[in-house]
Amino acid sequence: MTVINSWSKITFIALLVGHSIVTYGQKSVIDSLRNQLSNSSEPRIQAQTSLSLSNAYFRSTPPNNDSALYFARSSLEHSINNNIDTLIAKSYSQVAHMFFAKRDYISSVENHLKSATEFKRLNDMIGYAREIKEAGYTAYIKSDNQQALELLERSFLVSDSIGYLKGKANCYTHIGTIYLSESNFPQALSYLLKSAEFHEEIGPSTGLSNCYTKISNLYFEIGAYDEGSRYSQKSLEVNNSINNKRGMAIDNELLAILHSKKANYDSALHFIEQAYRLNGQVSNIEGQAANLNRMGTILLLQGEPQKAYEKAKMGLKMRSDLNVNPRAMTYSYFTMADIYYHLDSTDMAVSFAQRAYEQSIQLNLQSYIVSSSNLLYNTYSKLGDYNKAFTYLETYMAYKDSLFNEDLTKEIAKLELRKDLQRLEQEAKYQQNQIALLERDQEIKQLWVLILIIGFSLVLLVAFFLYYRFLHKSRAHRKLKETQSQLVQAEKMSSLGQLTAGIAHEINNPMNFVAGGVYSLREYLKDLENLVIPEDPEQGENFEQMYALLNSVQNGVDRTTQIVDHLRTYSRLDKGALKAFDIEQNLQATLTLLSHKIGSNVQVDVQIDKIEDFYAYGGRLNQVITNLISNAVDSICEKTPPSGVIAIRAYQDEKFVFIEVEDDGIGIPQNTINRIFDPFYTSKPVGSGTGLGLSISKTIIQDHKGTLDVESTEDLGTKFILKMHRYLDWAKDSKTLLRNR
Repeated sequence: MTVINSWSKITFIALLVGHSIVTYGQKSVIDSLRNQLSNSSEPRIQAQTSLSLSNAYFRSTPPNNDSALYFARSSLEHSINNNIDTLIAKSYSQVAHMFFAKRDYISSVENHLKSATEFKRLNDMIGYAREIKEAGYTAYIKSDNQQALELLERSFLVSDSIGYLKGKANCYTHIGTIYLSESNFPQALSYLLKSAEFHEEIGPSTGLSNCYTKISNLYFEIGAYDEGSRYSQKSLEVNNSINNKRGMAIDNELLAILHSKKANYDSALHFIEQAYRLNGQVSNIEGQAANLNRMGTILLLQGEPQKAYEKAKMGLKMRSDLNVNPRAMTYSYFTMADIYYHLDSTDMAVSFAQRAYEQSIQLNLQSYIVSSSNLLYNTYSKLGDYNKAFTYLETYMAYKDSLFNEDLTKEIAKLELRKDLQRLEQEAKYQQNQIALLERDQEIKQLWVLILIIGFSLVLLVAFFLYYRFLHKSRAHRKLKETQSQLVQAEKMSSLGQLTAGIAHEINNPMNFVAGGVYSLREYLKDLENLVIPEDPEQGENFEQMYALLNSVQNGVDRTTQIVDHLRTYSRLDKGALKAFDIEQNLQATLTLLSHKIGSNVQVDVQIDKIEDFYAYGGRLNQVITNLISNAVDSICEKTPPSGVIAIRAYQDEKFVFIEVEDDGIGIPQNTINRIFDPFYTSKPVGSGTGLGLSISKTIIQDHKGTLDVESTEDLGTKFILKMHRYLDWAKDSKTLLRNR
């Protein structure tokens, strides 16, 4: 329902007149094409006219998708029967688009792939890449992310091989969107930033604004609102320059989200109403439904649940009538559940929250799994059904921990580092180009030099100088890359240690209150039992259940306290000094923190001898041990079946301390084992590793005046050996160590 209260009557009448003119014009075009079709007996003209009619019906107001599909099929039939090659490919593509409009995504993917086959047969590789890309995007809409990624990657490779820049840009935008829907923010940002670079090279377009919008949405998801706002403004500038009202509507919605996050609800409502009007001007009913749902969310945050209910209900009905994709319906279900919860309509809140939860599980929408499970926990708690409440609380905590962990910040920082390194590489290439231009100028000037020997000598001298500068800059650039990776990693580990120690401290205080409360509650319960049981012996079973519940709470407190102790051990801050390092204590803390990754399929065998007088940079050495154990788990999990044993041994001799981490995983091929310590080299799939872990680990061990060696046999396993000096031998050359003894 279009909001027209803020429009003037003159503007409204003008829009109605304009709509009538457009509708009349569309009808004239359709009538003309139908007459042409009925009066022609030429197969090619019939096929082409049917294809044009399909487009006309699809673009009419409102769209007539049934007629559009009918004439697309008619064009395809004429083209196949008369072997009209180019129209066969185009007709398959049109049929695919019509099935997409009718929400038949399976048929849409099939026809896009058939169209791609025809374009490839015609050696039209741009058409082939475009149709594969469309099939991939449609597979994503039907929630088959695996098929979507395979098709989009294939389309990108074809586009790259023929230099089709727009195709590469669109593929990366879609791949980034898929990872964004899975809450894989580092992967999503990597692809979207690269897509933005491609689109910027092409120039202002809807593709560029769409890419900026996706990046803005990603930053909003991780709470980086200022960065997200910057990309929203960039998208809005592009859309204004090309008069893209649909894109402008999306940008206004993003700005509404930003202002709602900052509690500027009046401004948020202004921007979402502007988005609603823009979508109305281009007849984007699905966009208006999304805007109404967003209005409901903002009004609920503003403390007006009844108004929020009215808007969200309208948006839900519009989406239901349109039969929109499941992701959009998940958002509407959650919004309605949240509103019902604030209206104290708990039964309806449970109903809608359950729908949102089930669909988010099916579609792997982790952010909505977290939100809906949390809402179900609160609702069932309000209803007094604590068994169900506890079940959803467990789900909420599990997904929340996996979604918002410290690795997210690390990966974002790595991406920013890679972006800076790419900039430096581009500057180096520019300098190389400048050198090449200078050499070319020198060759031209040589033709005009009167004395050939002097000119030739000067050219040699300049060439030698430039070559020397080039080698010097190349070495400096490599050194800069290595130094940057080490500094960034050191800063991240320092920040991580402070954060982890702070969290451990903050958790410990409330746990002390809980522990004290449990003790007091147990004493009060004993007093109450002494008063009640003599009067009513049948209450004994109830007291037993209450004692059992208190025991469960006490076990939870003990377990949490143990985890906090391990966090404190793991996150110690070195502050640049060597300190006594207890290998057994630190290893147990590391294994506890990695238990979620190790799982039940991997057994860990620990054999640690008593080690004395061993000093180290504790936090950095913990980083090395964590990295080696994590790599061992990954190696075992790549086996078939994914199970095995990790053996960890620590021992010493008269001069050295040894730590060995051995696994029976897939091993390392002999042709790559010499490269595993190189910066940025990784054998893991794209997005699973950065190639910095082992490089930084070796640097840390070298800082300990030790060595990190590897022994591996492919398909049998790998063993890493840390060898470090004992305290007494190292102390002779370390004044800092002697001061800290």
